This record gives sequence, structure tokens and C-alpha cells, in this order.
Amino acid sequence: MPQEEGKTDMSKQHYRKYESPMIRKLRKKFVLTAMGALLIILILILGFINLLNYHQIESRTDEIVQTLLDGGMDLVSGGTDNH
Repeated sequence: MPQEEGKTDMSKQHYRKYESPMIRKLRKKFVLTAMGALLIILILILGFINLLNYHQIESRTDEIVQTLLDGGMDLVSGGTDNH
């Protein structure tokens, strides 16, 4: 098995040694474009998740503030009135 691994390494080196500069440039351009597209997708997904989280937190905060303004007994007593 170790001989086969060495053989593949040699063939890769041989291939890259004789590949044209245009192919190298195209490969580099393709990799950079793919990485850029992936970065944009990840930023959009994370931004969407953060936006949903922000909206949820803001909604909960508004509910808590409204409860406090209405008397706040639900928060203090755990939802039951113990007068």
C-alpha cells in the first residue's frame, strides 16, 4: 500500500509540473470563486438566523415590559396571584 501512495504523489507532482499556466490560473480562479460563493451563502444564512433571533428577543422584551407596566404580578408570583 505505501508504494501506491508514493506513486499517486509522484503522478500528481508530474501532472502539476507540466500543466499550463492558463490551467493553473483557471484552477485558482475557480477555487477563489467557489470560496467566495460559499462565504456569501454562509453570511446570508448567519445573518438570517441572527435577524430571527433579534426579532424573537425584541418580541419577548416587549411582552415583559408590557407585563411590568400592567402590574407585573405575573412575573413576581410566577403566574398566580397570592394576595
